[in-house]
Amino acid sequence: MSLQTIQELLTDCQNDNDRLFDLNVKCTAASLRKKLQLISQECKELRKLALDHRKSLPVKKRVKKTDEDTEAKDEVKDDELPPPVELKRELTSTTTAQEAVDIERERNALKAKLEALDSQKK
Repeated sequence: MSLQTIQELLTDCQNDNDRLFDLNVKCTAASLRKKLQLISQECKELRKLALDHRKSLPVKKRVKKTDEDTEAKDEVKDDELPPPVELKRELTSTTTAQEAVDIERERNALKAKLEALDSQKK
């Protein structure tokens, strides 16, 4: 049940494989299949051993966080925050400066009309 036995079986399989496919010796096919089955069984056993060993290893435990630690981190994070980004309107490639001014005037006129309508409703 080790890698050494698997390696030995693999070298035996290589010899049987060469005899079967290169020399066309039919009786080596059964021998090759038997050795391949043994390799499969050895691999399964080795996988089980690896899993059992991994389960037997000690587990690292994390240190529980206290409320003081989280509060201190929150205070540090608040100090490190950059100022909020101010959004600015940029002209698109299809809009000229004059068109942008005209659009802004139309918006302001519409806002004034809406405010007038709202004041009339009240």
